[in-house]
Amino acid sequence: MDKNLARRVAAVVGVLAAGLIVSFYWPAGSGSSPEIVLPQTGSAGIDVDVGREEYNRHVADEVTVDRESVQRVVASLERPEEYTFTGQTTLYYGDQSNTVSVRGAVRGELVKVVQSLPDNLYKHTILTASDAYIWGSDTLSYYSGARGGFTVDELAILPTYEDLLGLPEEEITDGGFETVGEASCIYAEHRHPDGMTVDRYYISVESGLLVRFQSYEDDALVCEASVLSTVETVEDDWFMLPSGVVVAGS
Repeated sequence: MDKNLARRVAAVVGVLAAGLIVSFYWPAGSGSSPEIVLPQTGSAGIDVDVGREEYNRHVADEVTVDRESVQRVVASLERPEEYTFTGQTTLYYGDQSNTVSVRGAVRGELVKVVQSLPDNLYKHTILTASDAYIWGSDTLSYYSGARGGFTVDELAILPTYEDLLGLPEEEITDGGFETVGEASCIYAEHRHPDGMTVDRYYISVESGLLVRFQSYEDDALVCEASVLSTVETVEDDWFMLPSGVVVAGS
C-alpha cells in the first residue's frame, strides 16, 4: 500500500484503519481472518417470542427509525448464531482502487475468514474465544497462538456494529429504511467532526447483519464494503486446519 493510500485510509475511514493495517502488512506466508463480534442483543420493552426474522421486523415496525432512534433499533436486533458470508472492501484513491475479497463463517465465538491475496493465494484464519490459527494457501504449516485483540471485522476489513453503536448521538445525521438489492435495511448516516467525511451503514432487518458500508469525502466515494450473509448451519469442514484437525470452539 503506498503512502498516499495509507494517508487516505487513515483520514477517511477511521473504522477500517486497524483492519487495513493488519491485512496488508501481515506476513504473506501467514493467514489472517477475523471474527465478527456481535453487539449485545435484546431490548428493554420488547419481548416477543417469535422467530428471529419476525422479531427483527417487529422491532423495526414498532419504532420510527430516524437519526434519534436508529442506534437503539440496531442494538435491539437479534442476530444469528451461525452464518456464512462473502464480502469485499474497495478503497478508491484518485483514479485508482484496491479491492480485498473475503469469505467466512461464524458459529458462535468460533470464526473462520479467508482473505484473497495476489497470485491466487489466500490467507486463512480461525479464531476461537482464546486462540488464533493462521496460515497461507501455499503452505501446510500454520501459526497457533493466543487470539489477543484480533476481531473478525478488522481482519475481514469490515466496519463493526459496535462502531455504529458507539458513535456520539450528535454525529448521527440521518436514519431510516433503505432497500439494498432485495434486502430491507436500516440505514444510518454518520458525519465525522471534520465536516468532510460521511459514513453510511446499511444493516439487514431480517438478519441484523451488515449489508453495505460506504464512506464519502467531500461527496466522493472513498471506501465501500458489501457483504452477503447466508443464515445456515456451519459445517465442521469450515474449521479444519491444514493438518486435517478440526478446531473446536471454546
